[in-house]
Amino acid sequence: MQGLNAEGLFRLSGNRERVEHLQKMYDLGEPVDLEAEKDPHVISSLLKGYFRELPEPLLTTDLYSEFINAYDKDDRQKSTKQLVEVLKKLPQPNKILLKFLITLLASAARANNLMTSANLAICFAPNLFRSDMESPDLILTHSPIYNSIVRLFIDEADVILLVL
Repeated sequence: MQGLNAEGLFRLSGNRERVEHLQKMYDLGEPVDLEAEKDPHVISSLLKGYFRELPEPLLTTDLYSEFINAYDKDDRQKSTKQLVEVLKKLPQPNKILLKFLITLLASAARANNLMTSANLAICFAPNLFRSDMESPDLILTHSPIYNSIVRLFIDEADVILLVL
């Protein structure tokens, strides 16, 4: 996985014009050679944008409340167990994509890029969760929870990946 050691990976934005160009190529069904892209921040921005623009978030609006309620900030083991049960309810395509994403984020967290699992979770969680009742108050209240959930997925990747 080339580029994992880029400082601030997933936190720093890639060149906007380059990201938009690649996105347009994907949208038009044209071939895209990511190996030719020299800036890993362009690719990471493209990936975050993909998740942000999904019509239905990867962790589905139907399961939003279950994910939020499954997290217990005082008991990591209990949270992991309860979140695994919610993950089992995801549609199979979502599970497959989430497996690849968690694998990537866990690798990024181990790389020499100044990005911890907490930093990566802050960058990705808002793109993976969306309630059907989006309000500023709800987002403000729940964002620390869904950030913590994604961090747990990264930190407990070995356990989480067994379920997906």
